[in-house]
Amino acid sequence: MAVPALLLAVLTACQPAASAPEQSPQPAATTQEAVPYVAPTTSAPAPAPTTPAAPTSKAPEAKVAPPANAPAPPKPVTCGEGYYLNSDGKCVQRPVQAPQPPAGASAECNDGTYSFSAHRRGTCSSHGGVKRWLKDLPA
Repeated sequence: MAVPALLLAVLTACQPAASAPEQSPQPAATTQEAVPYVAPTTSAPAPAPTTPAAPTSKAPEAKVAPPANAPAPPKPVTCGEGYYLNSDGKCVQRPVQAPQPPAGASAECNDGTYSFSAHRRGTCSSHGGVKRWLKDLPA
């Protein structure tokens, strides 16, 4: 067989040559530092694979109708042209340009318009601020 011959050749090649003089090993002059021992880490075994649950059909969702005598939801408040919805939920006239204060105006704005605000906060906010108050308004 060729395998034993090959094995013999490999083993023969690993032996030292007969002609080389034998030398005694010399210790190397090195210093060694202490290295702390670190235990090998182990990992937990992998969890066993699970089989997926059989698909289930989802029950149809029931639609609940409002009671027949329930009041209709309120319609959103919309103000007519030239009016806006204030913080009290009331329609208030938008600031207008006029030569003198119109009836119901509460403040004169810095841009010359007149405001009909019901509260001080935010009055003339898009009109350069309040130039003068025409009424004593709540905060």
